[in-house]
Amino acid sequence: MLAISNHALACKGTEYDWLHTFNTHKPTIIGPFNIGEMESRNLIRINRKWLPFGNQNDEWKEMKNMYKKGDNFYSVIYKDSKGIAAQHYLIRNNCIIKIIVVAVS
Repeated sequence: MLAISNHALACKGTEYDWLHTFNTHKPTIIGPFNIGEMESRNLIRINRKWLPFGNQNDEWKEMKNMYKKGDNFYSVIYKDSKGIAAQHYLIRNNCIIKIIVVAVS
């Protein structure tokens, strides 16, 4: 499993909304989720303790702290002949605020 996190550029009025970026990739989009749902759906056991996003808990906390009323979280799964990638997005007004990549195979 490859674990990467990055900040995405938020929309500034000229970029496409976040769903437009998926037109060529055709992923499975699940959500929207609130904070509690994201944490319960992404519990990983680390050293006998269950943590949201496991070893990426710090990245999750950063993303969670960026959340504002009206924002949504989505899980996005990409599948093709080369493998599977899973990402979690924080979306505000149809703009990507942050992405956490949690699995690549």
